[in-house]
Amino acid sequence: MSFPAIFKNLRRSNSLTQEDVAEALSVTPQAVSRWECGSAMPDISLIPKITYLFGVTADDLLEIDTSRVETEVENILESTAEAQNLGNTEEVIHIVREGLKKFPNNPRLLSYLASILSMNISGRLDKSERKARYEEIVDICEYLLANSTDNDQRYTATATLISLYTDRK
Repeated sequence: MSFPAIFKNLRRSNSLTQEDVAEALSVTPQAVSRWECGSAMPDISLIPKITYLFGVTADDLLEIDTSRVETEVENILESTAEAQNLGNTEEVIHIVREGLKKFPNNPRLLSYLASILSMNISGRLDKSERKARYEEIVDICEYLLANSTDNDQRYTATATLISLYTDRK
């Protein structure tokens, strides 16, 4: 179902008129009408107010299926198993990077990428490649520490950074 249909169904199921919703959100009834017919979308700053008004989550309002995303991320991580078993780290890195194209900034994929990159920072890389990889790992870990609420991911990022800093000396 699209946002206009979800919004209209929520408004009706709460026995509200377009005027009621407009007043509650400090917008015009015409704006609400445009949202429902799909010719416009509400400003992003209104999303929290709309979710509160209807008693739903932003995921419900915007029809974001977080379980589908988690399933797809899990499938991406599982697809690295064969390459990892064969010791093909570059293939594992490629698979995870492709997954990040579909799910940018996904903390599970980023955490896994940082771990894999840190395990393979020396090897056959020349000095400039090693430096670029080192910087990428640091950037990923710092991003995870700043943005992830998952303690395991934060712990892994911290441990990866400690290992990286210790090995670099």
